[in-house]
Amino acid sequence: MKINIKKLIKEEVSKLIKEMNNDYTPDRNAKYHFDYEKISDVDVDGIDYHDAPDFVNAYIVSADYEGRPMTDDELDDLNDNHRDFVYSKVSNEAMDRDYSDGLDMER
Repeated sequence: MKINIKKLIKEEVSKLIKEMNNDYTPDRNAKYHFDYEKISDVDVDGIDYHDAPDFVNAYIVSADYEGRPMTDDELDDLNDNHRDFVYSKVSNEAMDRDYSDGLDMER
């Protein structure tokens, strides 16, 4: 069975973005309170299309904050306590990948 995963993800992400209205709220355990607009050059890993559209194992592997590379401690906090922001970046990365022929979801 072939599924057009790009279309599915795009629809789900569009719904979520409308709900969130780009207003990310960190968990109360967050050590850092980032200005998300200052985070750039985000690189994600762990995208598993069998887990779409949740991508629970995906994470930000590297990023810059205010023009400097984020530390491991900052990245850990970002991935653990700023999941809405991480999910938006993971979803964008998943949508940007070209699977126009669909994705074979059979295992």
